[in-house]
Amino acid sequence: MVTGVLRKMRFLPIILSGLLLVACAANGGEKSSSRGEGKHTSRMSQGMVTAFTITLRRFKSDDAIYLVSRLADGSLGYQSHNLLKSASGLRIYEYRSSIKAFALEEQLNKFIEERGFDADRDVEIYVQGTTVIVDRL
Repeated sequence: MVTGVLRKMRFLPIILSGLLLVACAANGGEKSSSRGEGKHTSRMSQGMVTAFTITLRRFKSDDAIYLVSRLADGSLGYQSHNLLKSASGLRIYEYRSSIKAFALEEQLNKFIEERGFDADRDVEIYVQGTTVIVDRL
């Protein structure tokens, strides 16, 4: 009986290392942190890269460029962005990221307030699927 248990225990390190690899792969290859960063990362950006279309209307060019550059620098899951169209008071970007739509909206609100706008009075944000429209009021 004891020898049977000992024989099975020799496989324990192999089983545990396999479970660790599966857990790491499920977490996108990132280690979880005891400070809660792993939860924040998986909640905000987990999964496939999505191409969002972000339309900024009635913003000055420098404000629009600031918002998109902050998304590129400060958002989780960022891959790339590209200016699709630019006209007076209108900028349309393709923004590729693994961030989820609700988290992208949260990030936009944060960066809008950083720029000095009141997110509840000065802008409206519409999110539907992969389409994001930010209107300056």
